[in-house]
Amino acid sequence: MQVAREKIIKDYIDKKGIVPIGELMALTNRSLSTVRRDLLALEEKGLILRKRGGAVGQKRELINCFSEQVILNADEKRRIAQKALSLIKSGESLFIGSGTTCDILCEELQGIPNLNIVTTSVYGAMLLSQSKASTTVLLGGKVYHRDNFYETVGDYKDLNGIIDKYNFNRCFISLDGVDAARGFFLQKEEQIGLYRSLMKNSDDFYIMLSSEKFGKKAFVKLCPLQDVKSLILPDIIPKKYREVFEKEQINIY
Repeated sequence: MQVAREKIIKDYIDKKGIVPIGELMALTNRSLSTVRRDLLALEEKGLILRKRGGAVGQKRELINCFSEQVILNADEKRRIAQKALSLIKSGESLFIGSGTTCDILCEELQGIPNLNIVTTSVYGAMLLSQSKASTTVLLGGKVYHRDNFYETVGDYKDLNGIIDKYNFNRCFISLDGVDAARGFFLQKEEQIGLYRSLMKNSDDFYIMLSSEKFGKKAFVKLCPLQDVKSLILPDIIPKKYREVFEKEQINIY
């Protein structure tokens, strides 16, 4: 019975891509604990990926989705994304930026119903748009291919009009670098106006930083450290940076 049930579940997930656990319980007429055990068994066989509240087909995995290159610090970025996920509640409105950490966050969001999401991540928009439980908007602009991800970047001349349309409970972005003395950095100048407006107009604004971003400066400066209230970071960061963040009274997750 378990083998047959696992096949039914796998085929259904492969067909739909993103499936809430309640839907799988109805499909198999089994309890929550039974379906969870089935999903665990399928994941251990490498056939699906479990997500909070559901599951996703292995073919949806981000690693090597757009590129043959291995994503730097992929496991660490997934842990960062999971920290971000723990802050999000059903029914919220979100902005999610571009970059591999943001893309992984979009993967982790599968299974959380009733979200309104605006993003500049092409992969994230493609993935999230398959969920009928949420609404996804891809912010317009030119499409750029960077290391292992695609993003839209615009000059956003009507920036105030764009931002005024939306009420974001939470905004999550990742950047190209952080310097203890000079602040946060981006590679593309066109993103500055958008991100600064989001800092002012989101209820909660978070920057996600993986370990390779520390001590790195990019082309343009977004803002000094003290302008950001919340960071989502790896479990281990350089002592100098932790001390500076604490001095500036920045919340660290």
